[in-house]
Amino acid sequence: MVSLTEETKRQHTPNPKYTAWERNVIDEYKPLSNEEIVTKVAARRLPFAVLMTHLNIDYNLGAVLRIGNCLGAKVYYYGQKKWDKRSATGVWNYTPINYLSSLAEVKALKEQYAFVALEQTKASTFLPRFKWPKQPLILLGEECSGLQDTPEILELADHFVEIPQRGSVRSMNAATAFAIAAYDYTVKLLW
Repeated sequence: MVSLTEETKRQHTPNPKYTAWERNVIDEYKPLSNEEIVTKVAARRLPFAVLMTHLNIDYNLGAVLRIGNCLGAKVYYYGQKKWDKRSATGVWNYTPINYLSSLAEVKALKEQYAFVALEQTKASTFLPRFKWPKQPLILLGEECSGLQDTPEILELADHFVEIPQRGSVRSMNAATAFAIAAYDYTVKLLW
């Protein structure tokens, strides 16, 4: 039987000021400070991002932030929504949401990213056939209406991507759709 040293015990004991869901990190990061984790997450980030627009459901905001953290995306939000952080399971400590309050700020991202609208249009390419640009910004709209509620954002899109579906419902959960698209990007980029 292996005896743990006091130092090892200290490293693997969560900081008492955090509840379990606030300190939800991989084992490698458990002994690190929040600042050290933020630095490591930023260093491992891939060259893509997501822009959420006016998501009304707190679950989606938190879930998109978690997915962005898990898959290495930078996260932007265009709108005025304040949200309940519980669905983010503490990830806001390590991956910030970059709030954009004007269309000019959104347009400025065109200097860094190719805008890819996750939207069902006549011009959409099915996701399995889509060749991702080098630095995509995935545009994500509200459930049901998609990006139609923000036409000023939709018209900035360089590409339109659609997730093929077989069911009767027109849309899927916004965070789920982002997870599928972001995973497709990471697989095609890394493998």
